[in-house]
Amino acid sequence: MRRAQLAEASEKIHQGDKLREAGDNEAARKQYAEAFEVLPDDALSARQLKLHSLSQYSETTLALAQQKMQSKQFSEAEALADDVLGVEPMNRDAAKLKAMLQNADPENPAFSAELLTDVDRVNGLLRNGYDLIELASYDAARESFNKVLLIDKYNTAARSGLEKVDRLAIDALRSSRDHMRSDMLRKVDEEWQVKVPDDLSSQFGSQDIGGGLEGGSVAILEKLKSIVFPRIEFLDLSLREVILFLGAKTKSMDNLEPDPELRGINFLLKGGDVDRTVTLSLSNIRLLDLIELIADQTGTSYSIEEYAVEFRSHSSDEVSLITRTFRVPPDFLKTAVVADTGANDDPFAEGSTGGGSELHTRMDVADFLRQNGVGFPDGASVFFNPSSSSLIARNTATNIGLIEEIVNRAASSVPRQVVVELKMIQTTMETLNELGMDTLVGGFNLGGSDRVFGAGGTVGNQFVGEQGLGSDFPLVFPGAGSQVAVPVGTNPLTAGLRSSNSLREQVTIDSLLEGASSGGSQKSPAVIGVSGVFTDPQFQTVLRALSQKKGVDLASSPSVVVRSGERASILLVREFIYPTEFDPPEIPQEFGGAAAGGGSFPVTPTTPTAFETRNVGTTFEVEPVISQDGTSVELNLAPAVVEFEGFVNYGSPITTVEGGETIVLTENRIPQPIFRVVQLSTTVSIWNNNTVVIGGLVSDEVSTINDKTPIFGDLPFLGSMFRSKVTDQRRRALIFFVTVKVVDPGGQPITGSTSLLSNAN
Repeated sequence: MRRAQLAEASEKIHQGDKLREAGDNEAARKQYAEAFEVLPDDALSARQLKLHSLSQYSETTLALAQQKMQSKQFSEAEALADDVLGVEPMNRDAAKLKAMLQNADPENPAFSAELLTDVDRVNGLLRNGYDLIELASYDAARESFNKVLLIDKYNTAARSGLEKVDRLAIDALRSSRDHMRSDMLRKVDEEWQVKVPDDLSSQFGSQDIGGGLEGGSVAILEKLKSIVFPRIEFLDLSLREVILFLGAKTKSMDNLEPDPELRGINFLLKGGDVDRTVTLSLSNIRLLDLIELIADQTGTSYSIEEYAVEFRSHSSDEVSLITRTFRVPPDFLKTAVVADTGANDDPFAEGSTGGGSELHTRMDVADFLRQNGVGFPDGASVFFNPSSSSLIARNTATNIGLIEEIVNRAASSVPRQVVVELKMIQTTMETLNELGMDTLVGGFNLGGSDRVFGAGGTVGNQFVGEQGLGSDFPLVFPGAGSQVAVPVGTNPLTAGLRSSNSLREQVTIDSLLEGASSGGSQKSPAVIGVSGVFTDPQFQTVLRALSQKKGVDLASSPSVVVRSGERASILLVREFIYPTEFDPPEIPQEFGGAAAGGGSFPVTPTTPTAFETRNVGTTFEVEPVISQDGTSVELNLAPAVVEFEGFVNYGSPITTVEGGETIVLTENRIPQPIFRVVQLSTTVSIWNNNTVVIGGLVSDEVSTINDKTPIFGDLPFLGSMFRSKVTDQRRRALIFFVTVKVVDPGGQPITGSTSLLSNAN
């Protein structure tokens, strides 16, 4: 009986699913209801099927209610919602539908099923967005809230969600910035550590050849270095016989190869005269040194290939040379490191930065062609004119054909450009600590005598007038005017002790713009002061204690698009304009009796007539060259940081003597700026869509002052009143992240797997 009921209910559910797929929700609803009624209530095996039929009934009924709403049958739609709530009182979708139908105005033309659908989508997206925030998936949450705004652009809940996402993302990024900053400062501290090489033996001893070999070539080189002949003797043997002997001998002397079938070294002879003879008699010689002597004696050259050691003879036959001119693209040549020509070694020459060329010059065209397999026999030559993009070659017919193939391949390539994205992160930390005391002592009688007196020292850190007293010493004599304020104690015991301000006297561009004066007090503000006014002697002692930390973080992310083989510059600078040429001062030769009468006469000081502009800040020059297949980019990088350090006065005052007194007519200042330059220049090759990091631009400058008054500063306990200690530490770290992306003229990225030479034929 129950088995028949289960089979009947399953069939009705199956029919309901078919009707629902066909869009007949009314008939499907009846099938689900009949399946629910057929199933028994007390059978455990039917419980899962009964719940499924109930769920399908509710979903189909709500879909039918949506259809009723589209046809403006709102009362029927509400009845269907009540029907669902009757069998599933906790159905949220039915409850929301009923609440909307009850609160809405059926006569409002905007009230429709589409509106209900949008409301449901908005509520679902909002819930999803806030759930993603809890999971710290900020990008996904932002996308969910933006989808809400596409539906309802005035939705305040979505705006609030986006604000929360941005706030949390900012907190996370600030934490990342703090981590980056601390990591860069840690690297600054690591620079103080003396690094010991892991393997001292690698720093000394002989250096064997082998650079640039790979795979089988390295294996052959190791065998050449390991095989040593105790005794070797050749007497007028031909080069062919010597090669055959070495090939056979190395099979028994090869101890590096475990497989007996692979032991030994292959030797080949290509071209030329094979009857050249070898005469040698040697003891305890490596095979590597032996083949060098054989090549030298026979006038041949050898190379270590993947499979063998090849000997080649030098042919002296004359060859026929022809001349051809080719049109080539502008980025035909790659860049490479070349020796500095020293053409601009004068640091005072026009346009010189004192550091030579900022970017390497282009590779020689002959070297470029040699790298691509073109030979240059005697008499062959090549010339490249970049202004007209022409290549003039004189070579053999075979090599001319090879050059033509290289030029055609370069000309048929898809035009390519490079997007260079630069991210510069600079962090600066300044720490200042000071602890010291200043003491003033007034006049007093010595030994009770009214004829012998004592006092503190002469005027050293005592300022009179408007400048300084309010900040240097807090206690002044009562009733003293502002222009003649004199501190209690008057005479200093610690006149020579320096304070933190003496370390911070540096001229910057900002201080010049703000008009800051360098004639301010040399004392940092006092923390507390103690004074005795009605004592004998009068005194005043102040404690100068200071602990300051200042951090500056700078992050810049410029980008530039540049053609392959051309230079681009990214400047994050201020223009600093300073005079370079001056007219000499003008002093009248005849004063007309004015000076004798105690009057004045006109003097024209040195006057600037020409100016120069220097960029102060960060300059980044880059020259990318794309490989032929577009998978890698060769970058010629030259970052430079220029900082203004201050002025040096190259002038001297112009004076005259009047009545035995020297009078300064003009200061005649000729200020010239001093710049601090940190510059790197390097060439690297990286894959497309990858990033290269340039670091190491770190500095740690520590300035320390330890001053004390002799004798008094050495006293126990009381000596601290006559000592000062100041430590000023400045740390700077700079990192560049350079990302390259190869794109076509339309700005579309070119993937590394795409061959740019596919259209060459």
